[in-house]
Amino acid sequence: MIPNINPIKSALTPFLGFDSKKIPTKISDKFIVLPEYKDELPVSEIKIAESYYYKANKFALSKNYGKALDYYNKSIAIFPNVPNVWNNKGNVLSLLNKEEDAILSYNKAIELSPNDSDWYFNKAKSFIKLRKYSEALEAVNKSIELNPESSAWIEKGLSLIHISEP
Repeated sequence: MIPNINPIKSALTPFLGFDSKKIPTKISDKFIVLPEYKDELPVSEIKIAESYYYKANKFALSKNYGKALDYYNKSIAIFPNVPNVWNNKGNVLSLLNKEEDAILSYNKAIELSPNDSDWYFNKAKSFIKLRKYSEALEAVNKSIELNPESSAWIEKGLSLIHISEP
């Protein structure tokens, strides 16, 4: 059952004509090796993957998205079990309007670290850009469940509004 959204719609009216390119995208600056994967490679190889990750971040922040993707992919090729790399790759793909590919990257981040609300939040933003509001609502609800202080409430409202429209 869809809740009465009139109060939500009133509060979100300024966002209804939103430009998806104005949705903020945060590049994570942390290369976090999860404990269960830390012994998979020698430290020297993990350091190489980490250096590629930081290079990718620099390219992403300077809006050189093609180079950023190259370096995220190099990092992943060496050490594919760092969720932040997958998340940032998804963010760059989303900035390039490659939402389906971005969602695949967010799903990999979720697979590796299912309790991080950011991965679900970013996935919801990509679903909204694709106008897949039911899927966006599912992802945003999980983000809010994991972090009730999340800024995902706006995306939740947008999804509910669009789902309820004829």
